[in-house]
Parts: sequence; C-alpha cells; structure tokens
Amino acid sequence: MSNMSKRLIGVLLTAFLGVGMLAVFLPSVPAKAAGVIPMIATGNFYSLALKSDGTVWTWGQNNHGQLGNGTTTNSSTPVQVKGVDGSDNLTDIIAVAAGLFHSLALRSDGTVWAWGYNNYGQLGIGTTADSLTPVQVSTLSNITAISTTYNHSIALKSDGTVWAWGYNNYGQLGNDSTTNSSTPVQVKGVGGIGNLTNITAIVAGGSHSLALKNDGIVYAWGYNGDGELGNNSTTDSSTPVQVSSLTNISSISGKGSHSLALKSDGTVWAWGWNDYGQLGDGTTTQRNIPVQVKGVGGIGNLTNITAIAAGNSHSLALKSDDTVYAWGSNSRGQLGDGTTTQRNTPVQVSSLTNISSISAGNGHSLALKSDGTVWAWGQNIYGQLGDGTTTDRNAPVLVSISLPIPVIVTQTATVLTTVTNTSTVTSVSPPTIIKTTTATTTITESAGEKTVTVTNTITENDGDSSGFNINWGIFALAVAFGLSLRVLIIKTIKKKS
Repeated sequence: MSNMSKRLIGVLLTAFLGVGMLAVFLPSVPAKAAGVIPMIATGNFYSLALKSDGTVWTWGQNNHGQLGNGTTTNSSTPVQVKGVDGSDNLTDIIAVAAGLFHSLALRSDGTVWAWGYNNYGQLGIGTTADSLTPVQVSTLSNITAISTTYNHSIALKSDGTVWAWGYNNYGQLGNDSTTNSSTPVQVKGVGGIGNLTNITAIVAGGSHSLALKNDGIVYAWGYNGDGELGNNSTTDSSTPVQVSSLTNISSISGKGSHSLALKSDGTVWAWGWNDYGQLGDGTTTQRNIPVQVKGVGGIGNLTNITAIAAGNSHSLALKSDDTVYAWGSNSRGQLGDGTTTQRNTPVQVSSLTNISSISAGNGHSLALKSDGTVWAWGQNIYGQLGDGTTTDRNAPVLVSISLPIPVIVTQTATVLTTVTNTSTVTSVSPPTIIKTTTATTTITESAGEKTVTVTNTITENDGDSSGFNINWGIFALAVAFGLSLRVLIIKTIKKKS
C-alpha cells in the first residue's frame, strides 16, 4: 500500500469513525412526560380539584353523592373520588366540572364520566337514577372539553361539534326542543339549521348555554328572561343565537343568570341579570346586550385580564399580574375583600398573588396559586371552602389540599455534525512527509443552552514504514474520540437536567 493510500485511508477512517462513534454512543434523551395541568371547579355548595396525577378530589355538600366518594356525607376537607362502582379511585382525568348537585370528569381517552344527582338525566347514562360514584356518559367519545352548572351538561368534541344532556325546560340543550334528555343530543345550528360547528369553547350557564366559535364570535341558547343570551331580547331560544356586538372573544363564562366574555385585548364584557352588580358596570340594571366591566372604583375599564369566572351572583377576573378582582353579591364574603359589602365595580381580592386560575360558585370562590396551594373564601355552610370548618370567610383561607403544577421539561438532543479534514504537506530534510488531519465535531444540545465543540488532531509521520500500524492507531484514536464525546454529552445533559 502506498503512503498516499495510507494517508487517504487514515483521513477517511478519522472522519467516518469520529462521526460513526458519535452516532453510536450519543445517548437518547426522551422528553419527560408532563403531568396533567391541575384545575379547580366550584359547584353550588361544593368544590372539585384535579391533581397533576389525574386524580380528583372533592369537598363540601354531598346530599346527592356529588363528591363521588360513595357516600352522601358532607366533608369540610378534600376526599378522593372513587372509581367505577366504588372500586379503586378515578384516574387519568384531564378536566373536571361542577354542577348544582352533580359532577363531570373528562378522561384522557376522550370519554366523560359523571356522578351525583340525576333527576333530569344530567349524568347522561340513559336513566334518572343518582350515582354515588362515577358512571360513563353514554355514546360520547373524542371529547375535548366539558361544562355543567345547574341541571344540564354539555361537551365539546374534537370535531368542533357540541353535545348536551339533562334538563331542557328552556331549550338549554340547544336541540330545538324543550324535552329533557338522559343521553347526549347534538346542538343545532343557528335557527335550527344544520348543527353548531367550529366551536372552540363551551359553557353551561344556569339555564342557558354559551359557545365560542373559532372566529371569536359567541353564541347562546336557553333561558333568556334576564337577557343572559345577550341578543337584545328576553325571549328564550332552543337553538343558538349570536350574542350581539361581541367580536375577538378569547374566553367565556356563565353561571346563574349572567354571562361574561373576555376579549383578546384583555377587556371584560358582561350581560344578563344584574341585581347584585355582578355585571360590574357600576349599576344594578339588567343588560340584554354586553356592557363593558368598569375598572376599580368605577374608574375607566377593567384591563389586562387573562381569565374570568362567573358565579351565581358574583364575578371574578384574573389579571396579567396574577392578582384577582371580584364584583357583585358579597353577602357571604364571596368577593374576598374582607367585607360583606356588595360591589357594583371590581375590588381586589385580599392578599392573593401569584394566582394561576380561578373559579366562582354559588356563594364561594376558589383560586389556585402557582405554588400549587388552593385558596377559598365566601360561604362555607357545608364545608365547601375545604379548610376543615363550616365558617364563612370574607378573605381567602388555605384549603387542605396541594395541587403542584408540573414542570414540563422537554429534552431533545439535536446533533449537528461537521467534519473538516485539513491536510498539510511540509518538506523536511531528510525527506519525511508530515500530514495533519483535524476532525471538528460540533454538538448542539437543545435541552441546554450550550454548544460543545470538540477538535481532534491526528499527526501522521509518513516516514514511518509501518502503514498498517498507523491506520490502526488512527482507528484507536477515533474510537477514543467517540467515547470521549459520549461521556462529554452525557455529562452535559445530566447537568442541564
């Protein structure tokens, strides 16, 4: 074999094996599985919490089994929801909703489960028998969102269609009838033509329902005696009607007989019943079309809002600085401002910071902090505040449960390999050719923020007649290069994890 051939083989082996060893020994860095995002929900006189492990916990009133623990005993501290037939516990849940006396849970497989009061078929199981533990809602699959309040329930499918079941005296099921249904029925389109489609969010109000379309428009149906459909009338509708003058809506909420909408610009709009100032416009006048919620003390308008929650006769809003504001009825301290004074414009909830989500019930309120702690205030006659007492609170108290928010860590190792071969030929006396080969490998590891560059330089004395040994030396050096890279990358990734 000629010296030139030996040099060529050495260069190729260095480049090939440097990359080859990198490919063989580069550790697999899978994404760490993210837990479920915790959430809170408020029913009439009880509360629900979803933990990041997919389990559900409840507390408060339990006269119809709405706590789902197989009993009808009230609890002033959280109890775990049982599994089907009371065996084990309910798991793999990704969302929860609380009604008057019944509860809903959405499983990760797209099925819906219900428990509690069922006099109007609101459990969706084809009967009107109550259930103290979860039962599967009939015929529903591929569900992405759920909502319930008084005695009807609704669900959003992945195809953008809406399904409803339960009490329907005012047309709140949206299927162009006023007949109760113990199994899900599809919500019709506007005017009863076709079916409602392209929906991205749903809300079950007291006896009305709301849906947000992908174009930022809101639709409503059901009871409208207090203007809760927002279409400038007080006529009930058993099919969807468009809420007047609302555009660019990003979120909706409704409970009792009023409704809320959050615009993409961070402003809040409200309509419907307003006897307690729950519309936040500084009056107690019923509104049949949306009005803008005022700022604190009635000065300007409420802005920089990221989330909203409608209670039975009060309302909550979460600001971008993670503080909470409330307005409306305050007879049980549900506004959390340290008083029981009704407020027709927003006031700040006392001592709450770093809040990530909110929920408003009949006469109580909940907030979830970014540290996983849950805070409650307002009416507590059945222990719905979860603090181990039945004492009303006009300022937030700590609930006896923690909902740690999972840290989502994604580690993806992206390897960009560049091999540069440089040959330098130098004349020396006596005639000996020195050849230097440089292999440079750059590794970019996206789980961290550092780029590691490793340069491997091999010097071959072409005057050495032992070509076979030279190439084996190059091979050994390339193997060592690959191994050293493996150790370096593993250490880097472990350090970043």
